Formats: sequence, C-alpha cells, structure tokens
Amino acid sequence: MVDLKRLLVPLATGALSAKVGLMAKEKEKEEQAIEEAEGVNSTLVTDAINTSRNQLTNESNIQNQTYSLMVSNYNILKDRYGADKEDDLALLYTRNRGLFKSQDITKRFDEIDSLLSTGLLGDIVGEGIDRKFVPGADITGETPQIKSIYEAYGQDVTAGDIIKQQQDKYNKQVNAGLSNLAGENNTKLFIDKTVQPGMVREKTLQRDEFQTGRVSQEQFMTNINDIVDQATMQDLTSVDIAKMSQTVNWSPVLSAEDLNMAAINAIPGVTNQDELLRERYKFSYLLDTAKTIKLQNGNVETTDEAIDILRANGRITRDSVVNSLSALDRAVLDRVNALKDQAMRDPLAPESQALKEAIAGFKIQGTDQEKMIDVNGVDVPLRSVVHNIENQFRETAKLEYSRQGYYDLFNRFVNVGDDDQFNVKVTVPVKENEESPFVDTQITGAINPQILSDGGLQVVDTKDIYETIDVVDSRDLFGVYGPDGITQLKPGNSGIFSGMDAQARENLKEQIILNSGGMEAIKPFLVMSDEEFKAYEDSKKITEKKQETEILPESINRDNYENFLPPELTIKEGQGRGAPFVTNPELINWAKENMSAWESFVNSIGEKPKASDYPEDQRNVKDPTQQYGIDLRFYNTIGKDLIKQLPKIQKLVKDRE
Repeated sequence: MVDLKRLLVPLATGALSAKVGLMAKEKEKEEQAIEEAEGVNSTLVTDAINTSRNQLTNESNIQNQTYSLMVSNYNILKDRYGADKEDDLALLYTRNRGLFKSQDITKRFDEIDSLLSTGLLGDIVGEGIDRKFVPGADITGETPQIKSIYEAYGQDVTAGDIIKQQQDKYNKQVNAGLSNLAGENNTKLFIDKTVQPGMVREKTLQRDEFQTGRVSQEQFMTNINDIVDQATMQDLTSVDIAKMSQTVNWSPVLSAEDLNMAAINAIPGVTNQDELLRERYKFSYLLDTAKTIKLQNGNVETTDEAIDILRANGRITRDSVVNSLSALDRAVLDRVNALKDQAMRDPLAPESQALKEAIAGFKIQGTDQEKMIDVNGVDVPLRSVVHNIENQFRETAKLEYSRQGYYDLFNRFVNVGDDDQFNVKVTVPVKENEESPFVDTQITGAINPQILSDGGLQVVDTKDIYETIDVVDSRDLFGVYGPDGITQLKPGNSGIFSGMDAQARENLKEQIILNSGGMEAIKPFLVMSDEEFKAYEDSKKITEKKQETEILPESINRDNYENFLPPELTIKEGQGRGAPFVTNPELINWAKENMSAWESFVNSIGEKPKASDYPEDQRNVKDPTQQYGIDLRFYNTIGKDLIKQLPKIQKLVKDRE
C-alpha cells in the first residue's frame, strides 16, 4: 500500500517554502514602497512648515513695524493734546485704531480734534429731519468706557501702554505659533496617497504601526493654516469668534480682559442695553469654546474635564478666560449647549432654524455682511436672535442648576454631584439596552439638600444632576416624631440611609437643614398626624402581645449553631437568565423564630483571636487540644463568614418588614 502521508508531507513542505519566500519578497517591496512614501511626506511636512514659518516671520516683522508706527503717532498726539487728554486718547484708540496707523498723523489732526471735542461719547437722537448729534459729557476716569479700559489693561493705562501690551501679546502669540509648527514637524502623514499604487496591500496599511499617530495630508495642512491664522490674528471684532473656535488646533488663549475688550470693540456704547449685548456676546464665545474643547478632547462629558486636559497638555495659560469660570459657569455652559443640541434635533422647536443656520457662522460666506433671518415678517440679524436664544437657555440652566445644589458655610455654590457627602446607594431598575429586561441595580446617587414641598428628598444622578433617580421620604433620615413634635418614635436610619455611618448621616442632616430653611421648616414633615399615631400605637400593641406569646429558641452556641443556620438569603423569582433575585420567604419565617438568638450568637464571636490573649499553655496553634488553635480555626472557617453575613440578613429582613 502506498503511504500517502510520506508522499504528501514533502510536497506540502515544498509548496509552503515557496509561498513563504514569495511573501518575504512582497513584504520587502511593501516596506520599500512605504519608506519611499514616508520620504515624500517628510519633504512635504518640512516644506510646508518652512513656508509657514517664513510667512509668520514676515507678517510679524510687518506687524511690529505697524506697532512702532502707532506708538510714534501716540507720542505725537500726547504732545499735541497734553497729559489731561490721556483718557480721551485711550478711548480714541479703542474706537478707531486705524487713525494711529496713519503714515502722516498730522494730516488727521482736524478729524481727531473734532472727535476729541464732540464725538467720542456723543450720540444721534431723534427721528427723520429732527435727527441730530448730541455731544457727550466730558471723559473722566469714572466714564464707563474708561473704567472698562482700565479693567482690561490696568488702572490709569494710556493708549501707548495699550499698544505695547498688545504688541507683547502678539509676539507671544506668534512665538507660540512657531512652537506649534515645530510640533507639527513630528506629524506622521498618512501614506495611502503617496504610496506607489498596487505596491502596498490595504491590510498592511491597517496595522497599528501605520495607523497610530497619523493624520491625513488635508488635516495636516488645515492644522498648519489654523496655526498661522491664530498667530497673526489681531482684531477680534474683524473675525467671527465662533468660527475661529472650530479650527482643529484651536485653544482658548484669550484672557478675560481680552474678551472684555473684544466685547467693547464689537458693541461700543454706555447704555444698559449695550452692556447686556456685550454680556451676550461674551457668553456666546464661551459657549462655543466649551463645546469645541470638549469635542477636541475625545468627546469628554464636561467642560471641567476638557479644561483639565488643556491644562495638563500646556495648551492654555493661567490667564486664559476658561480658568476664570466658576463651577456654576461651567455647568451652565454644558447645560445650555445640551439645550441647543436638543432644540436643533427637534424640527418643531421654535429655536431650531436659527440655531442650525448659525452653525456656519453669522456672516454670509466670503463677505463681511451679517446673515439675516425672518422673525414675524421682519428681517433681523441672525446673531442677535441666537444670542437671545442662548440667553433664555442660560436663565433656564441657572434655575435648573440652582435647584440641584447648595450654598456651603463660605457661601460658595456647590453642585451636589461633586460632593461625596451627599452620595447614597440606590437600587433602581436598569436596562442594559432597549431589548433587555429591567434588572434591579445598585448605583450611586446624590441627595439634593433642598427638601421638596411634600417632605420628600430628591435623589439625582451624580453624573447628570438634571436626572432624578428617586424621591425618598425625609423621615428615613430624620426619623419620625409623635404629634407633640418632641418625642421621636422611630430613628432616622432606614431605607437608603441605613448603609451610611452615623457621622455621615449627621453631616447630611446639617446640610439639608442649612439649605431648607432650618429645622423648623423640616419638622412638620416628620411629625405624625393623630391618625398615623393611633395606627402606630395599635400596631405596637399587637407586636408586643405577639412577642409575649413567642417561644424564644434555646441559646445558640458553637455546639448547636448548625441546627439554626439561616436558609438561602435570596432566590430567583421566575425562570430564565434575566430573572431577578428576591428575598427568600423562608428567611423571613426563620427570622421570626431565631433572629434575636442568632444575632446574640454571631455578635459573641467577636474579633479574630490573638495568641497574646490566651495563657501560655493554650497558645500552641498546632495542638488540637489548646484553646487558641480551637478558636482560631473556628473563626477562620466559620466565624468570619457568619459575621459578614449578619448585616445582609438584617437588611433583607428589615426591607421586607
């Protein structure tokens, strides 16, 4: 008989050897193609960065020459008008920076004379032919615009000081841009577009070594352009701040002072309405900032997390405006953005159209012309409509947030989701997905320390304070009092609060009292009505009578404990994999007869035995007749498990009651 195994093995070996050799050659070709492609990309990166660096440097040189010209013109104007006009010149600079860029400032003297004498704080009043210009009051250090300038740039600042500060900031920004470009030099461009066609298999390009850390050429060039744009951006009012925040490498470099000044430049004026519009302008910027930094940092859940990442990466400085935001500010920003997203997803929402149109910015593409939107037959600037919507959502968010927090002893607002002292364990029905059944699951919730109008305590999700998990009875925490309001009939350690230690409960009570108007405001919810008290007394008499007739079990000890062991604590209710576990009814029957004696026995076990507590003639753990060894073995094999089990039994029995 022919031995097929002997014939097939050499044939198979030869074929495999040939295939391995072919694969090695293919791999070599792939590696060569990839190496060539990486060389092409390396050249592209270097050229792009050098070009951009030269662009930055050239623009920087030009801009610094302009700053020098503005300082020179300021000195000329200061000599012309004198030291008592410093505030006027500072306001003139913030209103009309272009004047200071004049190649021959002397040709603008007449214009500047007119502005300084009548125009800086003047206003046009009246309608039609009655319209006229009314000069404003004299400019002093108390003039609102001047006070705003001082807040942004420093007390008694001059126009020359402002120019120098802006020049310093500009140069720091350019240097940061150059540093970012150096960082981009390490970018690994994705090679699929520069690799030789057909030379590298798709599955090879999917390997981690070719995927990790790579970006597309398009993405790289976008990053480069954004870095240059950021580094050379001068006039905030000339660009759409919201649009700027959508760039790939963007980070919130503006300080609070920068944003204040941008708002003043965008919306000059001294009326309350002007101030309101400036606040909405700044809030809109912060909204876009919050949303953008969250998206840019792995879709983190909160602005807090995004700011932490930016700090850790060194992408924002200490004076960045986002570092000045309070916990309330950040929570409100997140909530408003959530409300905006919700409105945009709902086509019937009245805010939907305006918010969707604003995604692409407030100006018509390629122009400086503001977008308009129809509101009840009237064309209104889209920007103002969106700002009004955001402001409405802002008020809603503040109200919602204030209901889910408290003020501490230092009058600081604290979100209950951020304070561990409000945490409680709550068992609620949870579904893994839409198709799966509800399963009772224990999760962490937070108690809202502001008592509800019906005496309930709201339990919210610590990760989403706007979601109510449960509402529990304040009596579970504070206890129950008789109709006299003095005699406590039941202690406050039941329900979800039974798992807290005594000190934690006292701390929680203190915060609820502080935030609910004092104990006098809470007490009415804790007092039994006459009807409740009568039912309570009747129930107590029945219980006492039953206890008198019950036969207590014999004393439980180590010799007979096995006769009194409790049954299984829980059993499945129903069939199937997802059937829930419930308290075993047999456990309840067992407890009625044995609970008191069993608790006494388990509590008598005590702590783990120590040899030092025994006489020297009873310490030999290896001698089966000596007491230390007997006690230690009982504790390790039986006792410690019974001690761990007892609280579970007590809770199950109590909950069932």
